[in-house]
Amino acid sequence: MKNPMLPLALFLCALVFLAGQARAAEKNLSLSAQVGVMYDSNVFLAHDDEDSDLITVLGAKVGVRAAVGSYGRLSAAFGFTGNIYSDYSDGDVITQDHAVNLTFRGDKYHIVFEDTFLFDSYPIDAVLLGRVDNWLNTLRAAVGARYDKLGWELGGRVRVLQYPDIPAYDYTDSSLYIEGSYIYSSKTDFFVRVTFGTIDYRLDEHNEPDYVDAKVGVRGSVTDKTDYELGAGWQRKDYDKSGAIADTSDYSGFSLSGKLDSAATEKTSFAFLVSYAPSESVLSNYNKVFYIAGGMRHHFTQKITGDFSLGYERSTNSDSSDNDFDKVVFDAKVSYALNDRSSVLLKMKWESRSSDDPVREYDRLLSGLFYEVRF
Repeated sequence: MKNPMLPLALFLCALVFLAGQARAAEKNLSLSAQVGVMYDSNVFLAHDDEDSDLITVLGAKVGVRAAVGSYGRLSAAFGFTGNIYSDYSDGDVITQDHAVNLTFRGDKYHIVFEDTFLFDSYPIDAVLLGRVDNWLNTLRAAVGARYDKLGWELGGRVRVLQYPDIPAYDYTDSSLYIEGSYIYSSKTDFFVRVTFGTIDYRLDEHNEPDYVDAKVGVRGSVTDKTDYELGAGWQRKDYDKSGAIADTSDYSGFSLSGKLDSAATEKTSFAFLVSYAPSESVLSNYNKVFYIAGGMRHHFTQKITGDFSLGYERSTNSDSSDNDFDKVVFDAKVSYALNDRSSVLLKMKWESRSSDDPVREYDRLLSGLFYEVRF
């Protein structure tokens, strides 16, 4: 799947079918468009001599849902965003994404097929005068069943990442997983998931790993408005030692995760996420990554809604402390509904990255004003 047009063509075929089904039902079709201006304080993520720019943003999204027989549901969404830079015209790009989901769900069984695709691009430093294009496509299929209090799911995933101009980062990640679950009570169930996979790099210089990821956890509801999930696991990667890039020695380590979602009141909801796990670094073996984030949505009035989130990431590299970093990201969006079909949005994102290697440090502020219309 090295041609990104193939998943796009599959998506468009599904979209045509869904649009026909939605038109026949005169529902389940959503369209939206957005236009705005955004300020970027540090286009190239530079440590010093930062370059700023004003970006005109144009975007559109279409979504369709349709029933498939008595037990199936098919949904698809496609969107694109065009960024037009005022000064740095080499960074102009149209990005796109799509998602297709087909689910059959009976009294005791379920079958799921998913396809997601994202084409992205970002500017690189002003000396090189260009941009980095990349695309990521993920296919997943799963089948599962539940008998009284016991349940299981068996699935597979193929994840393909490609940088047309930087093949050192290209890979295909193929995996199979099996999950078992037990309903302990109406508000609590336990689960065990084991994943087996392999990563195939495009360049032969890479050491290529096989991996195992095992996880046990509990999930459920504290109250009718608060859901949670806690998990602990173990990961291991074994490299074939055939390549020459990076110090990719075998490694293993534990992982922890937790999340909490709460609709505290009719006007306010919260979400929290925390995780710790080893993560592969393409050119320098692996990182130990700790991440924690929290978010809030609040309806100030019937017309004004705010979304806010704050995240912190700490990454420690196994090979060199120069690759260690700390990163803080704050996101905010406030929307004002002009009417049922249109809104004005104010968006802001601030991120700061610090490292033992000063060249890898940067600060960045994105802020913009947008108009959105829905059909």
